[in-house]
Amino acid sequence: MKTPSKRKNDEALVQRVKDLLRDPQFLHRVCDLIGSLGVVGEECNRLILFLAMLTVRCTNPVSVVVKGPSSSGKSNLVRTVLRVLPPTVVLYRTSLTKRALEYGDDDLSGTVLYIGELQGAKDAQLSRRLLQSEGHVAHEATTIRGPERSTELACREGSPVVVTTTTESQIFEDDETRFLSLQIDQSDEQTREIVKAQLHQEAQPDDV
Repeated sequence: MKTPSKRKNDEALVQRVKDLLRDPQFLHRVCDLIGSLGVVGEECNRLILFLAMLTVRCTNPVSVVVKGPSSSGKSNLVRTVLRVLPPTVVLYRTSLTKRALEYGDDDLSGTVLYIGELQGAKDAQLSRRLLQSEGHVAHEATTIRGPERSTELACREGSPVVVTTTTESQIFEDDETRFLSLQIDQSDEQTREIVKAQLHQEAQPDDV
């Protein structure tokens, strides 16, 4: 049972959340926050990623793939936007084996599954696609214990928001239909802004 002080704190937090959502400057504040955490430019992509991640509690969550050349800032953009979310809802994986998503114990509902690079989870793409579209996956495997042969069933529930990056301009058709594609900004203006930000940072006095 919650104590009166705990209930009061919870009520205050709920009220604060409601106030933020009613604030007409809410998305502007979020965009500024992401920028202050280390993202230069990419204002539109910042907010699209953030709003997609908010669908984590929706019936049909929105997954996103960020496309761009190597070292173009894809990972920095995604990881910085993820910092705005509670760490408890984020699952970060650099790679996945073929059956990893089927044998996990936890429900993936209400989570953001961040795969650092889409290619790193290519072996698990069938399970990942089924979770995205169906919300569950079941794999029956043969087991051998001495002379006895049987099967065991591995099930995983939940349709996570999947966020990943790729250097490919176009991914496999079955994935294009499951992801909202964002293209990283490679304009000359964006490059100038990044250089200016780096020069400004280098010009700051070192901490004593």
